[in-house]
Amino acid sequence: MFCITTKYLGPTSKRGARIKATDGQRTLVVHFDYGMDTSKAMLDAAKKLAAEILESPVVGYAPSCEYVGSAWAPGRAPVKVHLFR
Repeated sequence: MFCITTKYLGPTSKRGARIKATDGQRTLVVHFDYGMDTSKAMLDAAKKLAAEILESPVVGYAPSCEYVGSAWAPGRAPVKVHLFR
């Protein structure tokens, strides 16, 4: 089982809004689709990072994964945690 954390990164004067996904070792930043719900955009970013993790030759990760669930991190409003097994 592994955990991926996603965070909403607001727009700046040079870049639009983005979603950052990380498992503590790897990070993926994707552009935020304004037509999509924030929770769905965060889940999509987490699934993209999970796919990259599974394709890498890292020992300890299963060859396939199943999405278990997600929840907002307590006290950290723009951060969501996603679990895979």
